[in-house]
Amino acid sequence: MAFEAWKNTGNCKECRRAKYCHKQCTANKRKADNEAKKKAREILAATRREDMMREILESMRKQPPSFDRKIIIHGAMIYGCQDCGSQWVMYLEKGLEEVCEDRKPVPFGIVCPFCGGFNAYDVSGYLPLPNTKYAELPEGESYFENRPDRDCGTPRIANPPRRFRA
Repeated sequence: MAFEAWKNTGNCKECRRAKYCHKQCTANKRKADNEAKKKAREILAATRREDMMREILESMRKQPPSFDRKIIIHGAMIYGCQDCGSQWVMYLEKGLEEVCEDRKPVPFGIVCPFCGGFNAYDVSGYLPLPNTKYAELPEGESYFENRPDRDCGTPRIANPPRRFRA
């Protein structure tokens, strides 16, 4: 009967010590701790995502795509969206994905300019320019910008983006 009188069910109302116990039952404590940890992880993850997106949007607002300056490119990559199936060319500014001492990579995945989904990935690999090492970016084309304050290339999408047909 003593075993039945006190059950660690996590409900203090069912506990025989409910009238004089001022501590939280172990089951309730574990449950509350787990819920608090889970909520803290969710808040941290949401904050990190929001901070990253805020930083990206602010950098785009500060420095919108500028086609006024001469942009020197050395190759291109074809990106394709797994959501809508669109493909487009992203040119590489000098210093990105290039064999040199200050080489920087470009992102594996970027936002699709056609559907807005974050499922656009490189489908071709590096494509060098034919018959030349460097050239000027064609007018109104999308490219990865080599910014000195970034560790990798920053996508600059032309407005409107042009679809690529393989």
